[in-house]
Amino acid sequence: MTFLEKMTDEELSHIKKLGYFLGSFDPMHLGHIEVIRIILEKGLCDAVFVYCVQGKSSWKQRSDFFQRTKYCESMLCNINNVILSYFPPQKVQQKLTIKEGSKVKSKFSHITGIIGADIACDLEYKSNDPSIEALRRARQSDFMQGIFLDKKFNDSIACSIALPATDFIIALRKDYKIEDIPSTVCKRKVNAIIDTKEYRYLSSSEIKRCAANSNKL
Repeated sequence: MTFLEKMTDEELSHIKKLGYFLGSFDPMHLGHIEVIRIILEKGLCDAVFVYCVQGKSSWKQRSDFFQRTKYCESMLCNINNVILSYFPPQKVQQKLTIKEGSKVKSKFSHITGIIGADIACDLEYKSNDPSIEALRRARQSDFMQGIFLDKKFNDSIACSIALPATDFIIALRKDYKIEDIPSTVCKRKVNAIIDTKEYRYLSSSEIKRCAANSNKL
């Protein structure tokens, strides 16, 4: 494992296919690690950039960004070709892309977005609820599109639009089957579906709830 902050442009130039694994990781668990391991072992990506979503969430009540990233560091410290960062989204974008007008261009031949089945399906499948459908369409238009970041974007949004994904890898989660997964996400190809099998049913939110309840005992 290494930190983006310490990587030189020459070191980054050796990476052709970068996986962008974005999530709350609150906390990171064995399912996340298994997804990373499978992607690297199968050569689906040369390196995986694991980045904790910044900003607050009223419904997820995320833990502190630095605390979550530090925990990821402890979980991933012995895995090669994994990159972490404490940079804010704007600095991540500056390090990994080149500005082109209102968008940015990747410094790599591919940036592959690594997302959960729930996100993929929420982005691709229409909702009968007009308000949810409006949000889906808005999100679909900028999700991992590499939109140039300025002060009008808050951190949570910035993390999901900072880097331009060429394609996607989908990690199956509980209640989702391979046949549920769309062939494209935001008009970009789904190149692989990862099934971690026994870890598929792990949930960061449930782990966090269990930990909170145990502390009350």
